[in-house]
Amino acid sequence: MLSTENLADPMSLLEKLQAFPEFASVPADQLQWLLDQSETVQYAKGDYLFQEGESTDQLVLVTEGEFVVKLRRNNQLRVVGRFGAPNIMGVLPYSRMTSVRGTGEADQDSEVVTLHKDHFREMICDCHELTTALV
Repeated sequence: MLSTENLADPMSLLEKLQAFPEFASVPADQLQWLLDQSETVQYAKGDYLFQEGESTDQLVLVTEGEFVVKLRRNNQLRVVGRFGAPNIMGVLPYSRMTSVRGTGEADQDSEVVTLHKDHFREMICDCHELTTALV
């Protein structure tokens, strides 16, 4: 992981979120709220976004780059998908997900915006269009 600080320009991050097809009808102020509550993380190629069996408690928005997801089958990790920007991963509002079954590895330098699930209640109450886009 290169950094866990919010190094990106907020306006460019807002533009990246507005490029997500799922967010086409979400007002900019709700996307800005998401950014204000979130953390931006940079990953170098080969870094792990998540590993098999880890607990998870965050929504992950892939804003740059791509991650390869692998699942263990017959005691070997096999590629089951590629998730490039723009993409939504991780825990969603109302989800019961608590751990990951696979491994997510950056296939190139990548950037994600993460939102901890502790913010979901406020999002559900105050950001209807954003919540609707995610469920």
